[in-house]
Amino acid sequence: MTAPENTRTIAPYLHGLYKELVHDVTSVSLKWKTALQLFAVSEERIKLLNRTASGFFLVCQTTFRDDVFLSLSRLTDPLQSTGKDNLTLSRLTEHLDKMEHAELFEILEKKISLAIDNCKPFREYRHKTLAHTDLEKRLFLYRDPLPEISANQVNEAIQSVQDTLNTFGSYFFNTTTYFEEMIQTGGVDRLVYYLQKGLEAREKELQQKRDAHGLTSGSS
Repeated sequence: MTAPENTRTIAPYLHGLYKELVHDVTSVSLKWKTALQLFAVSEERIKLLNRTASGFFLVCQTTFRDDVFLSLSRLTDPLQSTGKDNLTLSRLTEHLDKMEHAELFEILEKKISLAIDNCKPFREYRHKTLAHTDLEKRLFLYRDPLPEISANQVNEAIQSVQDTLNTFGSYFFNTTTYFEEMIQTGGVDRLVYYLQKGLEAREKELQQKRDAHGLTSGSS
């Protein structure tokens, strides 16, 4: 899809909406990427986290999940909630000239609709457990439990919101944001490296104490 040269101008307000949405999608993409690097790389990594600070990383896992679910819910919220305007993907078509950008409008409508559908489980989860504490769900959880949400569902949801923004950005600015290739300074790999070094140092310290007392690693 290519925009004619005379339609590449964009209203400052719509440009501002797009930039803020890119910021939000970048943020949720980075958080989800970090969560996957921590908890979905290998069994060896999970064992490392459990051996070093299992309680802390359990809190991290829950916090990452809840934050990602909230972020995806907000991105696909209605235009208004409780009488207040929301910054949401649907704003892109609301302020787009349907006649001047007819092809883009039609494509964006479909992509936004797909993103909203993909994020439906997260909005339900938010309404019942995060933004509010649904009494019936809390007291009678096993009578009508919330649907389980898989990592693949999160991946699909994030990809759909990324695709929506890249469709818009490609049309107006001839640019693509490579959300999945973001480089994080001091990220998970560095954390894992120091955790491993810490365990090695701890084991060396324990071995020195055993040697000092004439104990072997197999002694009781």
